Amino acid sequence: MTNLAVITVTKQGLLLGEKILASEPGAVLYVPAKYGVAGTNRVKVFPGALAPLLAEIYPRYDGFVFLMATGIVVRMIAEYIKDKRYDPAVVVMDITGRFAISLVSGHLGGANTLARRMAEITGAIAVVTTGTDVNETIAPDVIAMEIGGEVDDFEAMKKVSAALVDGDKTGVVDLTGVDPPSLRGPLKPNVQRFDSLEALAEAPVIAGIVITNRLLDHEPSARPHGRPAGQGGGDPPPQEPRRRGGV
Repeated sequence: MTNLAVITVTKQGLLLGEKILASEPGAVLYVPAKYGVAGTNRVKVFPGALAPLLAEIYPRYDGFVFLMATGIVVRMIAEYIKDKRYDPAVVVMDITGRFAISLVSGHLGGANTLARRMAEITGAIAVVTTGTDVNETIAPDVIAMEIGGEVDDFEAMKKVSAALVDGDKTGVVDLTGVDPPSLRGPLKPNVQRFDSLEALAEAPVIAGIVITNRLLDHEPSARPHGRPAGQGGGDPPPQEPRRRGGV
């Protein structure tokens, strides 16, 4: 991540932060003034209170690594969390560097990847609780990121993700041939690939994902079983055409 803030409020955290800076060229470390650290372009000194610091810097960064207790971070960032599509990645590490916890915006914001990166740098254990990750299955939003696309219907995507986590039959159609990494190799037994929208529509699946760079018109009667482009079971297909490059 090229735009990363690392924040500590303890001396132990300072040592851990310096270790992160050594491996992350785009990271900036924020340190309380009481430790007498000289400020540089990569080490910023703040008076010590977190609330005014976050009010100032939260909009600036794509990711945050807080070297402190999770409870502190939850209370501090609560007012800033708005939407997982736009929130920055937030990772929390204990000051001894034992755990790197993906806290906010695991997929779209990149917190899961950031937690794993922090674990790689520091020797910590990455803690990722995203349902699709812990079940080692595909995720629509991750596929969209892999192809540089976008999710057409975010609310429907949540239902598809839930179906994947629950082990429900889910169909996938790739109309682009982009071959996203998530779809390479063996898939979970409940995930099946189809060659066409027609095959997906006739399959006994609960949810479906369509990867396309074309505008698609949706006719509810033509989708009795499969749900194209990230739709969950039980919902009629949307009436608006999809965006280009969407999932």
